[in-house]
Amino acid sequence: MLKRSKLVRMRVVNIGCIGPEGLTIDLDNILCIVGANNSGKSTLLKAYELAVGTISFKKEDRCQRADESPSSVEIWVHIPDGTKNISDDWKEEEGDLKLVRSIWEWSKDDFKKTRKTWDKEAQAYSETEKASGLDTVFTSKLPKPFRIGSLENPETEHKALLTIIIQPIAEQLKRIMNDESSALSKLLKSISAEAKGPVDEHNNLIQTIKGDLNKSHNEIFPNLSIDLNVGIGDIKIDPLAELLKASKFKFKEGCDEIDWNQQGTGSQRALFWAMMQVRSKLATSQELVKLKSKQIEEKLKAIKKLTSEISKIKTAQKIQEKQDAIALLENEISLLRETETLSINDTDDVALPSYMLLIDEPEIALHPNAVRAASKYLYSLANDPSWQVMLTTHSPIFINPLEKHTTIVRIDRSENNPSPKTYISDKVSFSEEEIKNLKMLTRFDLNLAEMFFGQHPIIIEGDTEFAAFEAVMNKNPVKYPISSRPILIRARGKYTIPSLVKMLTHFKVPFTVLHDCDSIYNNNGNKNNAWTANLTINQTLLDSRSQGVKVIHRISIPYFEYAHIPLEVNDAGELIESTSKDKLYEMWSRVHFDLEVENSVMEVLDELININSPEETLYDDIESHLVEQINEWTTKHSLKDKRYIKD
Repeated sequence: MLKRSKLVRMRVVNIGCIGPEGLTIDLDNILCIVGANNSGKSTLLKAYELAVGTISFKKEDRCQRADESPSSVEIWVHIPDGTKNISDDWKEEEGDLKLVRSIWEWSKDDFKKTRKTWDKEAQAYSETEKASGLDTVFTSKLPKPFRIGSLENPETEHKALLTIIIQPIAEQLKRIMNDESSALSKLLKSISAEAKGPVDEHNNLIQTIKGDLNKSHNEIFPNLSIDLNVGIGDIKIDPLAELLKASKFKFKEGCDEIDWNQQGTGSQRALFWAMMQVRSKLATSQELVKLKSKQIEEKLKAIKKLTSEISKIKTAQKIQEKQDAIALLENEISLLRETETLSINDTDDVALPSYMLLIDEPEIALHPNAVRAASKYLYSLANDPSWQVMLTTHSPIFINPLEKHTTIVRIDRSENNPSPKTYISDKVSFSEEEIKNLKMLTRFDLNLAEMFFGQHPIIIEGDTEFAAFEAVMNKNPVKYPISSRPILIRARGKYTIPSLVKMLTHFKVPFTVLHDCDSIYNNNGNKNNAWTANLTINQTLLDSRSQGVKVIHRISIPYFEYAHIPLEVNDAGELIESTSKDKLYEMWSRVHFDLEVENSVMEVLDELININSPEETLYDDIESHLVEQINEWTTKHSLKDKRYIKD
């Protein structure tokens, strides 16, 4: 079971552009939120901050479409067993998770914030009690948010970053100064005493001034006197403020040192993320040390009490029992002191904090290679058991549907209502071979990740279809504006198509599949493996439609290019095929310079992108159907090519 608190689900109502219809999202280690501008992505990040209380609810935060119901953020959070101040009575089991469900509401009139906890027995929110009692106690058990916005002032970020790093030092200095026996505390008192010297030296002058004031004042008000006391208070230091004044970041490149504000925004933001993890580990280490110190202190008090009790006991047996208890406590103290430097990852203590990184558009101001590195870093951070990541992005590089414990949410705005599409990587099962193929595909084609961003996805086999469709759309920009073009996903082989279909089916979006029928046999007269793949694709699409997903499915007979360009046949009735390297250019040039081919490809493209196109019935005996189609094609073109003729 998880030993840290973890946000599992969140629902937002009447906040930002999310109205009374509400929006619910699930998350695991990392949540990637995609969608058009002003669709509600950043609102989700802000909602968690509002609930936890790191920011306050303002009038402008309420949705303009809100009804009479309050604005609210509802969360389901895993609270590990043994967490203090949260009773197990509030926890509902969901697999290995122990979920506490809570809702924060802001009334529409005065925006007053209230919290309620779900009563699992009553199956309703309790009106009289709530987990932990005090809101501050409960929120201290939740993942602590760190927010990095897309438009934050670099100076603000720099100060926030420095504060994160030096906060533990400032807290330690404050503790030392508050300890009257410490050298620093004594030194400050000495400075305060020294500072009183000049005041005492000017005492005669002060008395003279006081006398002159009284003399002048008494001429008007003879019964009133004026007293003047001049003194200096204790010299105090604000450790955090002084550390901030004297601390700064510098970037070092070769022999040159450059101030942080002379570097680009991308470098500053990347540094900020990196230090988040470092600071959290420092804070957690300090928390662990404080926790063990408290445990040692409690055990020392218990020993003192037992020692006091021994002096009042007369029987040897009772004395021995007390001494045995003292010995046991001393042994426990010894063990605690031995493990005071225990690694954070080596402890199961549920009292240690967890963290939530909330980051808007991490790709901003980063070079493409830096974007890839940032993506890798954020996924790595999310695998740290103390961290979760929620990010919004317009970059496909941050979308990795094959990474475990990843959730991808796409927010669309339809009639002003955001309706999410959710992809959860752990709920889509792939074979080892499928994962291997998909990972290879993602390295070479960002369009795979782009299919999560909103345009209609069309799965095609490879570069020939891609080149033809791109050429048609580029030649006709008015008919196919860039903002509404489909995403062409190159499977680069028929056996990868079922894996892509699984992804889109889980994402619950309508999509299109176009692939070749291929020849029945290969040049050696053996059954063509690509032909066999038709059966696998057909079954996967049947499964997809059974889950309520609309799939437009078309098959090129036998190949895409042969459906659009004239065939070349030799005297034996066999096809004369272009080489693979020439095929791509030939298809592209035909679309560009042959109006008949362009119109032919355009007709297919229009059918593929039209959501109202008929899905076309899939056949239980797909092979017989395709053989019939192949026979019609060979007869039409008077072909005698044995690769296409079934015995």
